[in-house]
Amino acid sequence: MELIVENEADWSRIMPRIMEEINSEKVICLEGDLGVGKTSFVKAFCAHLGVKDTVQSPTYSIVNSYFFLAQGQKKVIYHLDLYRLETHEDLVQIGIEDILTSADWLLVEWPELIFPFLDEYLYIHIDLSDNFRRLMDFKRMCNT
Repeated sequence: MELIVENEADWSRIMPRIMEEINSEKVICLEGDLGVGKTSFVKAFCAHLGVKDTVQSPTYSIVNSYFFLAQGQKKVIYHLDLYRLETHEDLVQIGIEDILTSADWLLVEWPELIFPFLDEYLYIHIDLSDNFRRLMDFKRMCNT
């Protein structure tokens, strides 16, 4: 599936459609050039689920966690930015096994290193086109 985001404000408008596409996937890998809108996607995703905290890129912290309530239960979204990591051992050092087992949702920017750790995930590639529109391409992936 492909979607177009016309401008920054458009993220929240199309998030219900994106959530339909996401369906039951709990791991979402976001790929695209610097500044294309990966963190903007995460902000809109978190807002849609009711996260009240400030959502920002975990470029330096590597991992951010955001909490929200769903059906009276506390849920957690882990937001990873793996841009600065180089090896699978780096992922182990940040606790990737615990994150994978405890996350209600996992959103990963620059996901190349994490692919071997994942069974199934939704891959979203974001491209910047003319007039600063974002083109999003969705693919379901399975490593099993």
